[in-house]
Amino acid sequence: MATVRNLIHIDADGRRWDLRQRETSRRDEAVTHVTVEIESLGETRVAICRREEWESAELDLGAIVGQSVGAGASRHRGSGPTDST
Repeated sequence: MATVRNLIHIDADGRRWDLRQRETSRRDEAVTHVTVEIESLGETRVAICRREEWESAELDLGAIVGQSVGAGASRHRGSGPTDST
């Protein structure tokens, strides 16, 4: 198993983002993907990236932060019920 990485990204506004690989991923994605937990100023976000991207020397931390969603959110969930009246 690869070493768990903990990284820091400072965005253009000077905001610090701490990125840490979760030790667990979805069972069907564990071989090919990494779940990344991202924290900044009390906000927790989550992103999933390809394992080869995460382990690359040219990792784009800004892109991972940019594609992250709030912890507990889902990209596959709709925006909720709409008012049809």
